[in-house]
Amino acid sequence: MDHDQFVAVVEQVAGVDRQAAERATRATLQTLAERLSREEARDLVEQLPPELGPWLFTDRAAERFDVDEFLGRVAGRAEVDLLAAERHARAVLTALARAVGAEEFADVVAQLPRDFAPLLPRGPAVEVLPVEVFLGRVAGRAGLDV
Repeated sequence: MDHDQFVAVVEQVAGVDRQAAERATRATLQTLAERLSREEARDLVEQLPPELGPWLFTDRAAERFDVDEFLGRVAGRAEVDLLAAERHARAVLTALARAVGAEEFADVVAQLPRDFAPLLPRGPAVEVLPVEVFLGRVAGRAGLDV
């Protein structure tokens, strides 16, 4: 998926114009980069169009914050209200899932708390993992034996 296709998905899912989709993409990816480990952010950069890379670049450790803080940051960056920020974040995460594939997106989701679930894409384009596989991946990332 190239940059234009990524933004087009955001436009379609969020129901916004191109300019708003670009702002939503930038705001959501920048905020997501603050929540993810440096390694995971780098993994995403490698799989996304080069135009999106700078928004995911981080040299800081992952911050721990919940979905309300995430949406507040997205809203501030995109200069929209919280309802729009939620719609925009959901659209960007849908585009992200389509762009990087199921396995990489599962790695991203494994780093997010459960309260992010309403923002995550659902439907036939999203692979639903068996609970054992999902827990195995989470345990592996956490360095736990299962």
